[in-house]
Amino acid sequence: MTGELLAGRYQLEQELGRGGMATVYLALDLRLSRRVAVKVLHPGMDARFTERFRQEAEVVASLQHPNVLAVHDLGEDAVRGPFLVCEWVQGENLRGWALRLAPLPPEAVALLGWELARALEAAHARGVVHRDVKPENVLVAHGGPLKLADFGIAALADRARLTSTGAIIGSLAYMAPERIDTGAWSPASDVYAVGVVMFELSTGATPHAGEGSARLAVSVMTRDAPSLVDAAPGTPAPLGALVARCLARDARDRPVDGAALVQEMEAVLRPWVGAPAEAARAFFQAPEACVARWREDGFQRLLGEGRELLASGRGARAARCLNAALALQPGSPEVLALLRSRPVTKGWLRRAWPEHKK
Repeated sequence: MTGELLAGRYQLEQELGRGGMATVYLALDLRLSRRVAVKVLHPGMDARFTERFRQEAEVVASLQHPNVLAVHDLGEDAVRGPFLVCEWVQGENLRGWALRLAPLPPEAVALLGWELARALEAAHARGVVHRDVKPENVLVAHGGPLKLADFGIAALADRARLTSTGAIIGSLAYMAPERIDTGAWSPASDVYAVGVVMFELSTGATPHAGEGSARLAVSVMTRDAPSLVDAAPGTPAPLGALVARCLARDARDRPVDGAALVQEMEAVLRPWVGAPAEAARAFFQAPEACVARWREDGFQRLLGEGRELLASGRGARAARCLNAALALQPGSPEVLALLRSRPVTKGWLRRAWPEHKK
């Protein structure tokens, strides 16, 4: 594959990733002397997948926004078939990036949610619903910004669906209840997915869980999402309340679209971290330093709250706060001393965030 020339212009250099519909390569654009990402459709795809692939190019090419991955070209190679040329983001997807920095403090979660909402604001303004917002489809460039990618199953709101009646395309854990139930979708369905992403960034798990897709689907459709404030002690109440609104089972109870979500995210962020654009810029330029500073602030808040709760005899709530503090500073003598100052009930000494290999 190395050195293969696509359509006489794009020299393939290495494979970057492979999905169900296409393989993505790093390539050199010989005409403009720049590196690009080339998405090549897998051979043997039927006509509706090819049409969806072409639709992706049309949709994304119409979205000119810093938080949306740019499309440069659409072509067809005599051997490889249809391909899409996008900007090459030197970075990684949001899942890998967040795991490397985990546990993420709520300031980081809110700023990432704001950037993602801005991408959806641009898409929804053009009548585009993404329909597959998840960490794997979000790229984080070195130094920022965040970019929403893979509009391969997006659909223009005024177009007929390309899928067969009743078919569901997307990732179940990030699907809004109405999509699972009836297949209906709207900008509010994307807002739901942003709520799932923010919940997962905060806790390390999606709001609903189940052994197998059937149980997961039932949980999404019939149960309210857990409280983020309870699941991630130290989360500010305004952020927890906004995430809860994003995860509302009834689409009418969510922010209506990306623009509304941007406004609500900014209302949460401004009194907390200042101007979101400036805070996000500083965060992406030095994510490790920002996370370390915010984590220390969060640790001190949780430690203080845990002390107060223990003093007032509310042991269970104190345990949640102190274990969350322990996740931020594992082995902290102050936290361990507080936990040992009273009888330890089963489950008190546990980590609030799963271990991840470095």
